[in-house]
Amino acid sequence: MVTFITGKSCCGKSHFVERLNGVVLELDLVVRELAEEMGIGETPDYDEAFSVYKNEGELVDRFVERVREEIANNENIIIEGALANVEIINRIFDGEYKFIYLHPIDINRYYGKIMKRITIDIKNGTRTVPIWNDKEDLDVFGFTRKMMDKSNERLRCFQEHCNVVVVEV
Repeated sequence: MVTFITGKSCCGKSHFVERLNGVVLELDLVVRELAEEMGIGETPDYDEAFSVYKNEGELVDRFVERVREEIANNENIIIEGALANVEIINRIFDGEYKFIYLHPIDINRYYGKIMKRITIDIKNGTRTVPIWNDKEDLDVFGFTRKMMDKSNERLRCFQEHCNVVVVEV
């Protein structure tokens, strides 16, 4: 069984995956590996390489190829990542698969998850939340609202173009 789990950052993809059985392929790791192989972007963030989720070209082709290879080599695989590009999704998953979208519905709960990640980032000196750029004046609640709005847009797109199971978080 092939399962694809996606959602906005901080919605709980990694925790959701922990409850499932199967080989897990994290799309962010695929992007980082390809960035290193192709000399794209800078460690550890590879911002330029993460444009793979939105663009076309050799990086996207290799990304699709790498994910499809993993699917072919693993009978029971869980693919996890914030991929939202329907064209790329359809290129990767041309057979039968289960598509799960984690959709935040409670702004206060989602705000708490984002704050937890930002707090961990500050403590560890990392940057794992999109748009989080170490600004002290970051409006996290406004950012949370924007993330939820984007999640609503993605949900509408996925429902229009894919056979998606929505899990409200």
